[in-house]
Amino acid sequence: MTRNDQAPTTTQDTRNNDSVRIEHPAYGLAIVTRQQSMGTELYGSSLSHKTTISVELTTAHTARNMHRDWHHQDDCVCRFTMSESQWAVFVSAIGNGDGVPVTFTALPKTVDAEFIPGIVTDESIHSTFSKEIERECRRYVEHTKTILHDVEALILNGKANKAQLGELRAKLSVFADRLPRDMGFIQESFAEAMETVVDSGKVEVEAFIQSAIHRAGIESLTSAQHITAAIQHDKKDIVG
Repeated sequence: MTRNDQAPTTTQDTRNNDSVRIEHPAYGLAIVTRQQSMGTELYGSSLSHKTTISVELTTAHTARNMHRDWHHQDDCVCRFTMSESQWAVFVSAIGNGDGVPVTFTALPKTVDAEFIPGIVTDESIHSTFSKEIERECRRYVEHTKTILHDVEALILNGKANKAQLGELRAKLSVFADRLPRDMGFIQESFAEAMETVVDSGKVEVEAFIQSAIHRAGIESLTSAQHITAAIQHDKKDIVG
């Protein structure tokens, strides 16, 4: 079975005009919690555990609003429990052994696996923020046009009373107050998003370096073992 890639789907949130819902079959969340009990029996352990680690995998979607991505869980895919020692082995022994025992507490009705489409990113963070800034600017332009229309109406009338001038002043005051705050918030959100990207990149680089060091160490050890074996073989030949 082949695995095809597809782009996420974006729909408008019917409850919030400033929010969109982004979905994809591959989106999911991993939720880890520590649980207490009077004693829990677990697969692969002969002990009764009062403290266990619970891991839940769920499908998920992203709510994009306030210039941020908010990740929300949808349906539970599976849930399993581990002892603290099993958890320690799980997170530290990557790629070693046949796996770590877990105790399922929730499973789908069928455990037949199916291929999920890969994720195609349709736009970058920079592009997302550019569109949001453009949308905010259009909104303020429309607000400016409304104020300008009110001013032109007063000019055509040739006079304006205190109430009309007060209303116009209130609109201009809101405009002058919100514009710098909104633009500043977008800039701050963009900076935070970029910082997250940079931090993630640092982690990936460090993980790559550690993996390279680990592989180099294994290769060196293997090479040393071969050299030692060759020396021992030569010694036998000399003695013989």
